[in-house]
Amino acid sequence: MQRLAAELEAAIRRVATAAEIERLTGTVESELQRLTGAVLMALPDETAAPYAGEVDWTVVRQVLAELEPLLATASIQANRLIETHAALLKAAFGPLGMELEQHIEHFLYPEALDTLKRAREEYPELAVK
Repeated sequence: MQRLAAELEAAIRRVATAAEIERLTGTVESELQRLTGAVLMALPDETAAPYAGEVDWTVVRQVLAELEPLLATASIQANRLIETHAALLKAAFGPLGMELEQHIEHFLYPEALDTLKRAREEYPELAVK
């Protein structure tokens, strides 16, 4: 990671072509996602408390409204949001909620966005009232 970042920094300093900087940026981004995923996999599992009570679909809609743009822009804030609301989303969507959580935890944001869109299609409770 350090070597790749140094290569990118050197390219920027020598005013490399936009294509080269873009290529190096993509390489750094991919390696960072791989490294972050590996670190998270190495951490001990934390068992989240199950969601108690009925699913509040208004809250679910709010969480998804906040989550969707984060996934669309590949923001790591999506991981923080899913940590806070994973139990609610799993209670609301079952296996689809688990899939959403897994994608986000592994930084698979495009896949998570697809899962979120599937949830919107499959759950009429998500329609704005």
